[in-house]
Amino acid sequence: MCAHSCVQSPLLSLIQAVFRCCSLQFHKWHAELEAAYASEMEEKFKRYADLLNSHRQSCEDILAKVGAFIGELVMRSCWDARCFVA
Repeated sequence: MCAHSCVQSPLLSLIQAVFRCCSLQFHKWHAELEAAYASEMEEKFKRYADLLNSHRQSCEDILAKVGAFIGELVMRSCWDARCFVA
């Protein structure tokens, strides 16, 4: 009985080979899928970072304009105050 059960049948060998092949193909496919997903997410994050940098630059530009405008108002108010005092 041991001699019969220790010998692998060709069908069992074929099934095991197919299973190993399918398993390797699945793991390869899954690794490729994960790599593609990671690449896609990285690209999305880069685009989002670029968008945030663009908004930050816009805010800095607006802040600079507001600062310049306030500085001009202060200078005018000081100048006007001197004119009234004199």
